[in-house]
Amino acid sequence: MPNKIKKMKYLISSVMIFLYCYSLVAENPCNIMIPQNSGEWGIGICYFHEDAKIPFYFKGNDSVAGYIIRPKNNKLKLEFIEDSTVFKINYNDFNWLGHTSAYLLKVYGKINENYYKVFSQSSINGILIRIDELKEFGLEFFDYKSLILNPTRINLPEEMVRNLGFANIGLNLYKSCINLRTGPSINYEILKCLKSNDWDDNGLTKMKIIESKGNWVKIQAEAFKWGGGECDFTKDKNWVGWIKAFDDNGKPNIWYSITSY
Repeated sequence: MPNKIKKMKYLISSVMIFLYCYSLVAENPCNIMIPQNSGEWGIGICYFHEDAKIPFYFKGNDSVAGYIIRPKNNKLKLEFIEDSTVFKINYNDFNWLGHTSAYLLKVYGKINENYYKVFSQSSINGILIRIDELKEFGLEFFDYKSLILNPTRINLPEEMVRNLGFANIGLNLYKSCINLRTGPSINYEILKCLKSNDWDDNGLTKMKIIESKGNWVKIQAEAFKWGGGECDFTKDKNWVGWIKAFDDNGKPNIWYSITSY
């Protein structure tokens, strides 16, 4: 294998490894959007501000089982009422965007319109938080569409806006590609199948959202070739077209790069 390809494979592999090493301080100096192969994405995310604390419950039991806490300058943790409870956190239950954003908890759905289900990848049954208690405890829920299709970032917490300032938009499809079309439906002509950045060993794709219509966005996509050095990319080609930004379950087909976590 040519050295150039080996180096690029190493760079992308290193970034992918960083995505799973949440307990370490890691960097993505090239700010490459690498898809997060992190299981279910659910319907959106719950934002926890510093020092946040909210009760959680187990399915079928209205008694408080413990608290989800975000200590200052730290990641979310669980504090159980019963000290003997064993619960191993799967960090795929968090979502990551921009810079050090371990304060975003995936929400997998509603239960009886009263609860959000969270930590489904840590436990088969997950745990529940009351929807009416989010506002009481100063927490906020965002579906993926309201996050991504919000160019002015209005109504987003200041911390999220600051971290999004570090991020690039890219494909969130693991080792796959998405059809770029001439219009916002599957009935339009396919211009190209854009590859995710974990697939092409010798290139990089960046994109910018121009406008949106339903689950579709019109984007400007730019392809870059790797020049051999770290973060040494030169623009090669560009296209303008439409992609389906959200699947039928609300999962985003596009997401943000992670610079540090």
